[in-house]
Amino acid sequence: MKIPYFILSLVGLWISNLSADYYEDIFALILILSIGLIHGANDLQIISVLNKKGVLRMSAAQSLAVYIFSVFAILLIFYQFQNWALFFFLFISAFHFGEQHFSLLFDRKGFTRLLLFAIYGLEVFLLLFFFNAAESLAVISDIVGYVISYQTLELSLLVNTILMGLSFLYFGLYTKELRINILFELLVLAFLSLIFYTATLLWSFAIYFVIWHSVPSIIHQLHTMYNDLSKGSLFKYVKNGSLYWAMALSAFVLLVFVFNIDVVNYKSYLVYFLAGVTFPHVLVMATLFKDS
Repeated sequence: MKIPYFILSLVGLWISNLSADYYEDIFALILILSIGLIHGANDLQIISVLNKKGVLRMSAAQSLAVYIFSVFAILLIFYQFQNWALFFFLFISAFHFGEQHFSLLFDRKGFTRLLLFAIYGLEVFLLLFFFNAAESLAVISDIVGYVISYQTLELSLLVNTILMGLSFLYFGLYTKELRINILFELLVLAFLSLIFYTATLLWSFAIYFVIWHSVPSIIHQLHTMYNDLSKGSLFKYVKNGSLYWAMALSAFVLLVFVFNIDVVNYKSYLVYFLAGVTFPHVLVMATLFKDS
């Protein structure tokens, strides 16, 4: 049931109507760096669970080494190939969003479903960018070093929406491999569009990233690691992820203060940070969904 997500999103919408844009962005940062960050803080424990199941065959030291290497690899890619790294990050994140949303609703596994994951996630991003066009295009241009036109964004959204509609019809009605109510999924996207239209870019992203992605992801991880959703399992989840969360947050805060970065007004730095912590998490969760 997604009703709690709608209610929490409406609270976010209410906050956006009461607050100045700057304070919206401050609230957004708090949510992203707390719940948003903690939802990927138990990756190493998930790897341990997958190792015990025989899905992966790596020692704890090997797992840690691969994980750390992945973080630095994506940061190096951003440093060396800024022109393309952002689009790579967006595609990987889009795939991850779609995977979280639909993976457990597919009756069979296969390559074609991966396309739906990416298309759906891209739809969320493109709607977010479209309804915050001036700010989002400025951030993108700041990262890639050249200007992306509004017409390009508009055309991208149109093409992707058509592809998503065809994917829904194919998987939801023709093959019936995807157990969804198409009208409900379109309602969710329309509801998210209303939020994106009303709130700032950062607050819009925080509402989706935390409420519609991180919370469902945490629930799935709790089922995987503890087989229940009790307060005790949630406490263990937070406790086990607290060290990684504290290290990641400390690194972010240190960079902000050392380089005197205004993250609210220069959101490209937040993108770099999220890219570094997101990529290894996507790999871990993809393996987890494959085993689910």
